[in-house]
Amino acid sequence: MQESIVETLRSLIGRRIWAASGGPSTGSVIAIEIGDRRERQLPLSNPRISEELRRYEGEFGLFITCAWRLEVAQTVVCGSESRNESDGEIAGGIDRLVGRTITQIDVDERALDFALILDRGEARLSVFCDVVDGDAWQENYHLTLADWLLIVGPRSILRREERTLK
Repeated sequence: MQESIVETLRSLIGRRIWAASGGPSTGSVIAIEIGDRRERQLPLSNPRISEELRRYEGEFGLFITCAWRLEVAQTVVCGSESRNESDGEIAGGIDRLVGRTITQIDVDERALDFALILDRGEARLSVFCDVVDGDAWQENYHLTLADWLLIVGPRSILRREERTLK
């Protein structure tokens, strides 16, 4: 099953990020919508996100709960330990992903860490699977597709779950 997450991550090459969220009240968690927009069967009710995110989701969704770092123009902009207040580094930094195209993906096939290389190296989002010990429900990140989720849990153990709501 390891091959499926590696193949799926690599299938993101050439796709554009159209939404990214993180910051206030989310801790270090970030969510990224990638590829074509799809109308949700059931709109989200969270008033803290945009109308667009309530009504649409990406062809791929990336939800990151482990350690991460964002670099733009070879400068570290923010990371999972940055401030997440409304005026903090995370909220402003994550916005810099929107509109960028994934041009390369580097994957550590053993640990399932990865880096999205954006706009031919102009930006880089690195993800580090640091959830090693924990309950099975904890995760490093998950990738949402139309009908299923690929979840990278503690010790980078991969599981696949059928998606019930789209």
